[in-house]
Amino acid sequence: MLYRLLPFLAVVAATQLSAQKTCYYAPSNTPAAGTCNVIPWGMNSTTWANQRYQSKMTVADLGNAKRTITELSFAPCSAGTHNSTTLVIKMAHHKGVMGTNFATNLGTAAVTVLNKKSHSWTMTAGAWSKVGLTGIFAYDPSKGDLLVDITVTGNSPTAANAACHRDTRPRLYAFGWTGSPPAAGTVGNAALKMSVCAGLPNGGFASYGKGCGRGPLAIAGSGTPNLGKKFGLNLTNGRASSGGFIFMGATQKNLSLAVIGMPGCTLYLDPIFSAGVALDSKGVSASLSFGVPNNPYFVGKKIFGTGANIDTGSNALNLTSSNGAIIVFGK
Repeated sequence: MLYRLLPFLAVVAATQLSAQKTCYYAPSNTPAAGTCNVIPWGMNSTTWANQRYQSKMTVADLGNAKRTITELSFAPCSAGTHNSTTLVIKMAHHKGVMGTNFATNLGTAAVTVLNKKSHSWTMTAGAWSKVGLTGIFAYDPSKGDLLVDITVTGNSPTAANAACHRDTRPRLYAFGWTGSPPAAGTVGNAALKMSVCAGLPNGGFASYGKGCGRGPLAIAGSGTPNLGKKFGLNLTNGRASSGGFIFMGATQKNLSLAVIGMPGCTLYLDPIFSAGVALDSKGVSASLSFGVPNNPYFVGKKIFGTGANIDTGSNALNLTSSNGAIIVFGK
């Protein structure tokens, strides 16, 4: 209901959070130009089926400003559908020159923005083609360049190959492996052209970060957060027949909870509002309902949600936490 939003709507109004999308390019917005390369999307053969790849967008590429990255695109040389058995994409901050070790480049604060089995995406020749991220990355130029890490297995494009237009920027790659991805790869100067978009669509939800505990614990939105309408938040993958909490706030965070006895758990917002919820025999909570004021000022503004579950024996505090949810108000 509306009263549940009142404690922090004033904060949202003051923050002037924009949801308009803007795209950035490495090195430029020229998706139909340049030579073509099949790494990391490969071709329909065993040699190119499994690949690991890293490349970067610089601070300058991203306008030397903080960005909420929600989309990732490449520039295919031919049309078709790219299919893969698994696709994992991570983003991280990186300073300096990429080395030959994937994990060292990625660091310890990487965020998984896509982790999907049987992934499929449409490749349009000579145009930016979205891979389809399910998470977001909070980019901060003070922490360095944006590093994109891709691990793909079972490459199987419908076209003769899945080559994309490239430039002469550095890349790290490995292909043809079986089992676990190799720790190290080969450095070269044929990184693919790349585009990321920042901002969120009006009237919808997005997920960022990851939960901990069994499942792990997850939070998701329902309904439509448009003016005068209602939306809901609920928890899944929790402990059966247990209790939990849903928190909301106007400031996004990424604070490790290991120091208070919750290893592997993260706090993704600065809480302003909280409410208790009950989880059923399947570890799912009923949706907690909120009303959106019918005030056009809030169109495009966003707030954040996360959750916690009372899970006895999970850690020293007997609590687990969820991913973060972004709620964007629309018309």
